Amino acid sequence: MRLTDYIYPHLDEDPREGCQMIDSTRFSCKKCIQYGIINSDEMRVEPCTICAMANGGAWGWEKDHYGDPSYSFKTNGCPPGRDSISDVLSNHDVDPDNDWFITDEEVVLGFAQYALYNHYKWKDILDLKEGVSKHRTGIPPMSYLQPSEDNLDYHWYWWKIIPYGVVLPKRLRNVLQKQLVQYELEMVNQDLFIPKTHQLKGDRELSDDIWETFWDTYVEPGHVAHLFSLTLKSVLEICIPHTSILEGQRGWFNQEINSFSIVEQQDIEGYDLPECDKLWVQLCCASRFTEHSKYFILRGEGTLFNEDSSEGERILRILDRDIFGTYLTDIITYSCENAFYRRENIVSQSQNIKDLWNTLNNDIFSLSFDVVRNLCIESTDWFEERLTYVHLMDDYGNERFFREDNYSTNDNNEGDYHVISYEINTNGGEDNIPEWTEHISKLKELQIIIDDEVKEKVDDGTYLKIMDGLGELYNMYQ
Repeated sequence: MRLTDYIYPHLDEDPREGCQMIDSTRFSCKKCIQYGIINSDEMRVEPCTICAMANGGAWGWEKDHYGDPSYSFKTNGCPPGRDSISDVLSNHDVDPDNDWFITDEEVVLGFAQYALYNHYKWKDILDLKEGVSKHRTGIPPMSYLQPSEDNLDYHWYWWKIIPYGVVLPKRLRNVLQKQLVQYELEMVNQDLFIPKTHQLKGDRELSDDIWETFWDTYVEPGHVAHLFSLTLKSVLEICIPHTSILEGQRGWFNQEINSFSIVEQQDIEGYDLPECDKLWVQLCCASRFTEHSKYFILRGEGTLFNEDSSEGERILRILDRDIFGTYLTDIITYSCENAFYRRENIVSQSQNIKDLWNTLNNDIFSLSFDVVRNLCIESTDWFEERLTYVHLMDDYGNERFFREDNYSTNDNNEGDYHVISYEINTNGGEDNIPEWTEHISKLKELQIIIDDEVKEKVDDGTYLKIMDGLGELYNMYQ
C-alpha cells in the first residue's frame, strides 16, 4: 500500500488505538518534530524511532481502520540523534549525515548499545510477552516526550536517550536472534557457562528454549561488537551501489566506492594500503591472538583514496566509542566520569567485576578480548585525560570536541585523515601540540623489534601489556 492509503496521528494526537485524543501537553513529541517527517497537515508520517518502538514498532492506520493496530504499518521511524554507522562512514565528521532510512539492523544495534552502556540484560530491551507486538501500543514517558530545556538535545547518539521500558518488537527480536546465531565464543569448561556468554550458569537449568535462558543474561561487549560488524556490512551492501547518487554526504560516501572487503589480520598484507593505515593496524591491534581480527577495507576513487582521486584501498577506522559510545574498558568497569545518560549505581562499592558480570573471576581481559579478536578498533580512553583541561557539561559537547580537535576530516594523498590542530589551556598558558611524526615512526620500529625478537621470550600477558603501552603512546602522539 502507498503512504497516502494511511491515516497518521496528528502532532498532538495520541498515537495509540482508538483514543482520538488531542493534547499537546501529553502526546506531542519534540523529537518527532525535530527528527521525524511531518506533512502539511501536521501529521506525524514518520515518528522518531523511540516513539515507533514504544508503539510496538508500528505506526498509523489504514484508511477506514482508524485506531485499529491490526491495520498499522511497521516502521523503524527516524533516529533522534546520531548513530555509530554514520559516524564511521562520515569519517568521524562533526556533522555526520545519512541518506538512507534506518535499517532493522541499525535499530537492533542501537538498543543493544543502550543495554550494554547501562548494564542491562537482553530481556530489558525485548518484547517477550505473548501476542503481536504492534497490538501493544504505547507512548514513551513524559520525560522523553517533553524534556526540560536543561535536557534537550544534549546527546550525541540517539540510543543513549532510550527510556527504560521501551523495547524492540518481535519482528526485530527475530532479526537479533539471526545475528546472534552467527556469534562464536570459544570457552574452556563450557558446561559452566550460559552459551555465547561469560556468565555462569550456576544452579540454573537451561530452558528447553535456550533463548529464554540467554535473554536473562547481560549484554556483553563482544555481542555488541558482533552486531556492529554485521550492521556495518549490511549498510555497505545497501549503499555502495548508490554512492554516486547519494547527496549531501560527508567522508567515505562522498567518494566513489566500488567495493568493500572484510579482511582478517593474517591476510592484510595482500592489500595495497597506505603506510598510515599499516601503522594504524600495527599499533591498534597486536599481532598475537588477533590473527582473525577483521578489518573493513574500501576500494574506490576520490581524494580520501589518493590525491589524484585515482583508485585505491583504505581501511575504515573504527573507534571504541563508535561501538560503545564510550571506551571499551568503561563498558566493563563502568568507571568513566564523563558517561552521560547512564543509569546510576550500576556498581556498588562492595561489588567487583566477578559479581557485576556473574563471571568466574575478576579478570576483565576476556570480556575485552571478545571484541578485539573479532574486530580491530582504536582505543580512545586517552581522551578522558584531555577532558580535564576543558569544561564540557554534556554528551554532545564531549563528542563534538573529540571530533573537532582529534578527528577532523582532511582530504590528502597520504590518507592521514586524523588531523590535530588545537591548544590546551594548562595553568593559564597555551601549549601548542607539536609534530609527532618521527615519534610515531620510532614506535613502528619498536613494534617490529618486539614482534621479531621479544614476543617469543616473554609470556602472553607481558607481551599484551607491552603492545597496550605502545598503543597508548601512539594515541598520545596522535
